[in-house]
Amino acid sequence: MADRAALYRRAVSFFADFDILICPTTQVTPLPVDVRWPTEIDGRASETYIDWIMITYVWSILGCPALAVPAGRDRNGMPVSLQIVGSPHSDERLLSFAARIEQEFKHGIFCGG
Repeated sequence: MADRAALYRRAVSFFADFDILICPTTQVTPLPVDVRWPTEIDGRASETYIDWIMITYVWSILGCPALAVPAGRDRNGMPVSLQIVGSPHSDERLLSFAARIEQEFKHGIFCGG
């Protein structure tokens, strides 16, 4: 609990300077449907499902609202997304920002279209 509290304080400090964090939703492109999770990412082992979704899981345990918006396709045509994260209790601002980003992608502004 002490580690979680310290991480929460760091997140709150970060969001004191930044309204929104935009980051990858996952560390790898979409996997084949029969693969539960990648066993390795960039040379680092993923022993459990939580290991590879930590980039999303961490926001849930900190109480930070987060969502993913479609962000085009990878070089193999598979869909990819961006994760947008806000400070605790900033759900309305986060949803508004995410809607704007989604519209930009829809109109091809971020995808070269």
